[in-house]
Amino acid sequence: MVALEGMLDAALNYARQGFPVLPLARDKKIPLTSRGFYDATTDSEKIGEWWRLYLSANVGLVVGEESNVLVLDVDNKGGKNGCLSVSINGSS
Repeated sequence: MVALEGMLDAALNYARQGFPVLPLARDKKIPLTSRGFYDATTDSEKIGEWWRLYLSANVGLVVGEESNVLVLDVDNKGGKNGCLSVSINGSS
């Protein structure tokens, strides 16, 4: 129940700040709603309904022009340090 409350609290906090949210599959970036990011909302009742239905959902935010949020997703893959790559490429 702690994970549910933590993710639900996070989703509601983002929504109170005006960021539309949606539930994502645990450990993935896959929306759990039928229309994906088009379903994102700030409606606290809908958000609560989703997190009661999807107990282990992660919180997804709409990014880009719709929200004025830019995300830089840095991964470590294939033995390469993504943060180091960004650091090296960003310093030139």
